[in-house]
Amino acid sequence: MKPTPYLKFHLPNSQPQVSWTLAEGNYTHVYFRNGGYYLLSIMLGTICQRFP
Repeated sequence: MKPTPYLKFHLPNSQPQVSWTLAEGNYTHVYFRNGGYYLLSIMLGTICQRFP
């Protein structure tokens, strides 16, 4: 399985807590509880397959 681009490596005890996601066509916005977010050029379905 290929690694997902733009998602930084996290230690097992410091995984970010995803608050919610938003899909817009081929893009996915991932919002975290600490206020940060990522804009990914990957469909939400692909992310869900890689991170169950």
